[in-house]
Amino acid sequence: QPDRAKAIVIEDSPMRRGGDETGELFDGWIALNKMTPVEAEAAYLANSPDMKPENARIQAQSITLTAPGVLLDLRDAMKKHHGESVIDSYRGITSPALLVYGDVEAGGMVPEADASDFADVVPNGEIANIAGGGHGLHRDRTDDFLAAVLPFLEAHRA
Repeated sequence: QPDRAKAIVIEDSPMRRGGDETGELFDGWIALNKMTPVEAEAAYLANSPDMKPENARIQAQSITLTAPGVLLDLRDAMKKHHGESVIDSYRGITSPALLVYGDVEAGGMVPEADASDFADVVPNGEIANIAGGGHGLHRDRTDDFLAAVLPFLEAHRA
C-alpha cells in the first residue's frame, strides 16, 4: 500500500545492499562486539564526537550484548550482493517521502548520488542532507534532524 501513509520519513537508510564496504562496516561492529561495554562506549565517543554520552552507553551495551554469530552471518549475507542498488524498490511509493541522510565520511550510509537517485525515483520524494551527520541522525544530531523532519511532516499533516 504505497500510498496509504500521509507522509514517510526515512532516516539514513542504505540504498545499496552489500559490497566491499559492507565488510568494513561489519568488521567495525565485530571489533566493538568483542570489547567490554566500557571500551565500546569509549570507542563510540572517540569515533563520533557528536554522540551524546548516554547514547554511546546505550549503543555500547547493545553491541556488546549481541551474539557474535549474528554479526558474522549478516556480514556474509550482505557481502554477496556486491553493492547492488535497492532504490528501485522505493519506486512504487506515492506518499510524500523524505530521505534524511548524513555524510558518508561521518558514518552516514547514503552517498549523495544515491540520495539524488532516490529523489528521482520516488514521485513525491524529497531529500535533506545533514552535513557532518552520521547514521544515527535522530540521536546524534537531534536538532538538525527535527529541523528537517518537522516542517515536512507539518506540510503533509492535513
